[in-house]
Amino acid sequence: MKKLFFCLLLIVVYSQFLSCGEIDKKADTKLIKGIKHVYNTAIPSKGKLTLNLKKILTIEPGKGEAEIRDLFFYDHVSDQDGNIYLIDGKSVKIHKFNPRGKYIKSFLDKGQGPGEFGNYPRVQFSGNIAFISNSNERKIARYTTDGKFLKEFKFKKYYYSLHMVDNEKFIGTVNKYLDDKRTKFIKYLGIYTLDEQNPVKLFEAENAGKFLAYFDNRSIVVIPNPGIYKDVIYTFDSHTKKIYISFNKDYTIYEKNLKGTTELVIHKDHKNPTLKHSDKVDIVNTFGTMPASLRKAIIDALPDKMCAIESLDVLSNGYILVRSVIGYQKVGFDIFSRRGEYVYLIDLPEGINLEKIKFSNGVLSGIENREDTPVYHMYKIESLPNVF
Repeated sequence: MKKLFFCLLLIVVYSQFLSCGEIDKKADTKLIKGIKHVYNTAIPSKGKLTLNLKKILTIEPGKGEAEIRDLFFYDHVSDQDGNIYLIDGKSVKIHKFNPRGKYIKSFLDKGQGPGEFGNYPRVQFSGNIAFISNSNERKIARYTTDGKFLKEFKFKKYYYSLHMVDNEKFIGTVNKYLDDKRTKFIKYLGIYTLDEQNPVKLFEAENAGKFLAYFDNRSIVVIPNPGIYKDVIYTFDSHTKKIYISFNKDYTIYEKNLKGTTELVIHKDHKNPTLKHSDKVDIVNTFGTMPASLRKAIIDALPDKMCAIESLDVLSNGYILVRSVIGYQKVGFDIFSRRGEYVYLIDLPEGINLEKIKFSNGVLSGIENREDTPVYHMYKIESLPNVF
């Protein structure tokens, strides 16, 4: 009788435990050829959470100091001291603000001379040095954070998706074409020096990042929206010096060191969303006016399934943030621990409609397009301080 009572008690306690919420779903771990693989389910171990955000800063054109009344920008970045840089791609200007949003100065010039760029510069920081680049111009320029031009480096090759590892090396991709018509190529991701010596190979994939649509017996190169077509994407953790890489057609992430050695592989169950015909039409509409036959060729060439991952980031406390593709123009924010375990799925509060969202040191920042006018917003993240 006592034994029966004890069993019934266990059942009651276990049932009450289940009713309180889901048990953490532990990831499976396997060692394959000496490399740790972590297999996650589609359910995060610690659940889904909507971030609690508090707005702390807005920079809006037409308001504030006279120097920025005509301010326009398409991207933003911050340095290690929290200064904000708003980037005007068309006029090729970088507008610097202090952490409180006070305008400091604008720098960079449009042109072809040393330290100048024709359009859409990309800005990043390595310590107190700003590196400015444009892949199509095959060069990178070194500036101080106050906008003083220091030096320019010209490249023999076209490097894309550049990210500085330190003041002398960068990560980037190079396309090697396999035929004279340039219809087949391999995209190589590697670590390169500014003098293009002794590259370290990280990853390679065939025909990644763009595809061909055939029109009038010739091929047209199409570069679709992120997450639509397979590509090699990556992010770099400047603290641990680890590189996280994904060939994003599948939900698999490789952690590598600066020698190119794979140390961890992260997997997650994921169903790639379908790309409907109406979605394909919407994508082609963003390319502008074109002949009807060319529109049809591009629509027919677009894939029926989207990719698994749009982009990767490393958060300030070492967690990995994955923007997973859950639908056309829809992403989920998946958070993984450094051990590769899927811990959180996060949402943004209703009414937060931002582009170019970035997370850094406990804040979320992004750009709101308000009637074709960009407005910069910064929010303090009041949730998960150990993560953000």
